[in-house]
Amino acid sequence: MKDKVTEDTRFYISSYELDAKSLISAIRKHWLVENALHWILGVTFNGDHSHIGKDASSENLAIIRHMALNVIIRDGSIKASVT
Repeated sequence: MKDKVTEDTRFYISSYELDAKSLISAIRKHWLVENALHWILGVTFNGDHSHIGKDASSENLAIIRHMALNVIIRDGSIKASVT
């Protein structure tokens, strides 16, 4: 299985004129931040195990979780880890 090679194609729309190396670096940095945020939300608020899904309740709760996380992160008095 180690010799198996796969290839994916992705299309992006951007106003930046970047070479391939700069573009892939920007994309990877974006997803690094995005994945870290989702990991923190999943671990801190146990969001992956939430069964809320009626109407817009899951979206509303996601907004509240983001707000709570921002408050926790910006509160300088808390010296403990967020997770």
